[in-house]
Amino acid sequence: MNRFNKQEKIKNKQESFRQNTAKLAGVFGHMSPLYKQRRRYGYSHNEAISASLSHYGDHAKIPEKDRNMLHLLSKLNEFILAQNEINEMNRDNSRLSTREKQRINNLKNNFLIPFNHTLKEVINDNPNVGFGEFTGSLVRNYIYLYSKDNELGVGRGQEAQFALHAVEQATNGMRHELATETMLDAAGVEYSYDTSIDDDRYGTDLYVKIDNTWYGIDIKASNLGEKAARDKFRGSMAISTGLNVSDFNGISGDKENALSISYEAAQEKSKDFVKRLRSMISAPRQIGRQATKKYIYH
Repeated sequence: MNRFNKQEKIKNKQESFRQNTAKLAGVFGHMSPLYKQRRRYGYSHNEAISASLSHYGDHAKIPEKDRNMLHLLSKLNEFILAQNEINEMNRDNSRLSTREKQRINNLKNNFLIPFNHTLKEVINDNPNVGFGEFTGSLVRNYIYLYSKDNELGVGRGQEAQFALHAVEQATNGMRHELATETMLDAAGVEYSYDTSIDDDRYGTDLYVKIDNTWYGIDIKASNLGEKAARDKFRGSMAISTGLNVSDFNGISGDKENALSISYEAAQEKSKDFVKRLRSMISAPRQIGRQATKKYIYH
């Protein structure tokens, strides 16, 4: 296959992803009988959209990857609203009240964490889709499905801009988390992603087994993210993946800025990652949440 045909093949796959996501949003959103029924029962537009997408995500006789996408779309509006509320509370960098901290925990537990869990499934379903294609499709469908009620209370352009920023952050973080699992596989390091809501809330993305001991670690997409976590708490088990955009070449290794890395890339990058992981684990640290209880166990 020559270079032109290869690029055309990738482009067609991306167009298929866009078209399929838009079709799912339309058929199981505004045009679904359940949406119309919920509206007659007094549900708001956005409530009816979310309920319809969630229902068909459970029951529609369509491929599992499409049901996963319906579940992601059903959670998208509440994820955007929750992220906006958290940002507003953190905007002035003042100390949060106990009530505000509890509110943030509730928003994370009820909306951010469930969204991220579903996002992980959808990324696993679409490992070769481009990052921009994926996030752009989610934002276009967010506007299509949910902007009628304008719950953010801003103009359409500002709404799309905020949604894109929130979706890009979540997607980039999740693809780095999945890439970490691939690197650990390549290095032969045992790990577990069986984390609880409390684990997620306190920053543990997965557990790794080093020298017969399990450690909960917090995966960061950049060195800046790692530094910020450690500056906030000296006992942090945050570690950056060490990956760049160019490393996300898809499972086949021939994509650009995709949602996954190839096994070959994981093998190459895993040596440095595991070395830094061992160094972090062996370093003395302040005793705290991530150095007690089940975060470290034998």
